[in-house]
Amino acid sequence: MERSKTKFITESEQGLIAIENVDADICTICGMEYLTAESDEYIEKTVEEISEKK
Repeated sequence: MERSKTKFITESEQGLIAIENVDADICTICGMEYLTAESDEYIEKTVEEISEKK
C-alpha cells in the first residue's frame, strides 16, 4: 500500500460530484484505492454541503 492522492466521484440528485486530491491508500499491485478515515469524513461533509446548496 502506498499513500497518494485520488479523485472521488459520486452521483447525487443534483448530478455528479467530483472531489479531487483526497488522500487514499492505494495498492501498488492491483491499484485498489482505500480512502483514509479523514478523507471519508471530508467527502461526507463536502457532499452534504453541496447537496444543501442546491
